[in-house]
Amino acid sequence: MVLFEYLRGHTFEALLFEPSGERLEAALRRMTTTLADVWTRTRAPDPSRPRFMQQLLARLEDIRAVHPELLASGGAIGDVTFPTFTELVARCTAVDAELLCPYSVLIHGDFNVDNVIYDDVEDRVRFIDLHRSRSTDYCQDVSVFLVSSFRLQSFDPMFRRHVDWVVESFFDWASGFAHDIGDASFQLRLALGVARSYVTSTRFVLDEALARQMFMKSRYILERVIAELGSQPARFRFPREVLLG
Repeated sequence: MVLFEYLRGHTFEALLFEPSGERLEAALRRMTTTLADVWTRTRAPDPSRPRFMQQLLARLEDIRAVHPELLASGGAIGDVTFPTFTELVARCTAVDAELLCPYSVLIHGDFNVDNVIYDDVEDRVRFIDLHRSRSTDYCQDVSVFLVSSFRLQSFDPMFRRHVDWVVESFFDWASGFAHDIGDASFQLRLALGVARSYVTSTRFVLDEALARQMFMKSRYILERVIAELGSQPARFRFPREVLLG
């Protein structure tokens, strides 16, 4: 016997496609309120290391199987050479290994927009597919949610405006949360997390133009991180323009 449970509401992904942004705004407000409550209640003084570059390296072969051209060799213009993407990841791995989130919180683990259901009757959210939940760095969930919004394959102007609004609003909220808890390296860790998510998400994108756009965004972020090697992590500012379509 198979038991099914049906949840009332709409996925966050579906709300992005609605012409009116009213339910989308309500859903984002309720989702961030719920996340703040969960992260505050489960916050433990146990530092966590996200190791985003290790996660990326572990999935390179899967990415290469779908988009082999993305991980091709570097290039050159005249006497100026460009490192390969793998070389950029290797340089950022040393940075990643030193980064520490001062706390551990309970995260979703697969925080895509289709795993958030908003019930506008009761004004509540439910998170589904929680099999990867664990206590670790909340940047994991933040980066996945931001990129899962961007990679949805629709270029309708209204839809893209909704996506841009959501990613900027969610980024601002998460940055405020980090500031409130004294998390000084949040933006640098998020940069590596978003770079990881952009590239690993290309496994699910068959549109070559979109996959290349995501890859180039990831490369740009890693280059920004490398350009600031030697600076204090707290001084790094996430290049928020990479979140926009």
